[in-house]
Amino acid sequence: MTFFKRNHVALGLLLGACVPIALYGILLTIYDFMEDNNLLANVSFSPTFRTRTLALVAICSNLLLMRLFSRSYAPDNMRGVVLATFFLVVVWIVRFASVLFG
Repeated sequence: MTFFKRNHVALGLLLGACVPIALYGILLTIYDFMEDNNLLANVSFSPTFRTRTLALVAICSNLLLMRLFSRSYAPDNMRGVVLATFFLVVVWIVRFASVLFG
């Protein structure tokens, strides 16, 4: 348990990558459940709207980690989270470049 109390870039990278991926899976599961039970309106968005939006919300969850590490004075952890967030944003842009930029 002392690993989580340390100030390492590796811990920040690990958490900065795992938290958004886990949150994306949870959000996708909730959205699918709501869709299966007809709790959502049938609005015709672009085919990748749900995927793009849920991925972006999951990536933004790293803001909470950044705030947590900022308040606990763990700058190396925060560097790792920022690096992971930057990598996830680049992956998001590359994945949806054709939809975003025409």
